[in-house]
Amino acid sequence: MRGEIELAYAPAEVVRYIHGDRQLAFVSCRTCGCTTHWEPLLADGETRNDAADVRMAVNMRMAGPEALEHVTVRRFDGADSWRFLD
Repeated sequence: MRGEIELAYAPAEVVRYIHGDRQLAFVSCRTCGCTTHWEPLLADGETRNDAADVRMAVNMRMAGPEALEHVTVRRFDGADSWRFLD
């Protein structure tokens, strides 16, 4: 949930990519191109930060082992059912 995540980055150091139905912004490092996270958008393209229950995703492949120690991993079927598998 968005309210549980603190993002610390310089806006000039990332690239935001918005496509399709314009409901998500994919944020990537300007230097290496790795996608760091995605954020939900409002109709005007602004990042939606208005509620703690707003979902977002963070690319944890870029985190160190200590950051993953207490994270619960849920498997998600984004290909067919669009549901969590657990």
